Amino acid sequence: RIDGLEADVLGTLFGISVRNGLLMPIESQQGEDSHSLKRTGVLVALNKSEEFTADDEMILRRFARQISQGIAYTELYEATAQAVVQYEAAILSMRTGFLVINAAGVLYQANKTMELIGISSADIGKHFEAAFAKLPPFLTQMIARVFDSNRSDVTELKLNIAAEGEEIGRAHV
Repeated sequence: RIDGLEADVLGTLFGISVRNGLLMPIESQQGEDSHSLKRTGVLVALNKSEEFTADDEMILRRFARQISQGIAYTELYEATAQAVVQYEAAILSMRTGFLVINAAGVLYQANKTMELIGISSADIGKHFEAAFAKLPPFLTQMIARVFDSNRSDVTELKLNIAAEGEEIGRAHV
């Protein structure tokens, strides 16, 4: 709560006459230590027609927490978006075949190496059974088994890969 000299200073700062005010820090958790807070701003309420009460302070404190959570969420979203871009770049540049199939069985992402077995970016958005129709049936069966059992299945495929500059043919599975 502010009064006297503080009201005069705030009045000068905001260019208005300040009768009363309530200031609340906006703080966010710093790192994983829940006791370490970072001040990200100050919430200011001015010129209530009557004096600010303990209830007003509680409401402003909650509002400051909500603002803090919104700021933290925004920062987390930005960090997550940057991480996704970095991971996608890493996945797309991998020499190991990489394929993502969503819970509905639809191909979501594939890197260039998957072209060695006949899966390309044109297959993105197709159900895996349709995308794998031209491939040996064991691949479709292997993925279906993972969906049915909800357990991982690891199969290593040995491919004959052409040297750089040579034409890459179909994989021998």
